[in-house]
Amino acid sequence: AFVFENTGHTVQVAFSKGYTGRIIIGNDVYPLVQFHFHTPGEHIIETDGHPAGIQYAAELHFVHQRPDGKLAVLAVLLDDSHNSTAENPILAAIINNMPTAPAKGDLPSFNNQTSAGISLSPSRLIPMEHQHVYTYAGSLTTPPCSEGVSWYILSEPLQVAHSQILELAKFYHSNNR
Repeated sequence: AFVFENTGHTVQVAFSKGYTGRIIIGNDVYPLVQFHFHTPGEHIIETDGHPAGIQYAAELHFVHQRPDGKLAVLAVLLDDSHNSTAENPILAAIINNMPTAPAKGDLPSFNNQTSAGISLSPSRLIPMEHQHVYTYAGSLTTPPCSEGVSWYILSEPLQVAHSQILELAKFYHSNNR
């Protein structure tokens, strides 16, 4: 089960305990707890074609947490520069069902009614081309910005429609660090 959540800092999809999505790093298993978006992207990637680096229009963070609390984040860069109008259906479902504003007070805004009957496959938001993975030790990019996070950034971006980046930016533009 999952819920669409507007935290006041980002929009995210949070998964219930027992969700089977996970990453395996060495011998460690990290269950997926949520994923969220930043516009523009958090990371600047250097390539042969862009030695000064390129910042993508948005970035998707899959947050994984072991039972002992250790965090690993898989970052997927979202690229809208290819002029495609074809929308990613998973991203469209997220945008169309996300609460537009956070709830008042300390509680986040959940949209439980719209998550019923919606099928999400988070793995369809990960590009499957041959790629490199950049890794470093860092911190969370959303409050409380805790340190001790293992980061894994995919070198190949996910191609998305520019219209979908614009829709994501309507929630929180410039919510990167």
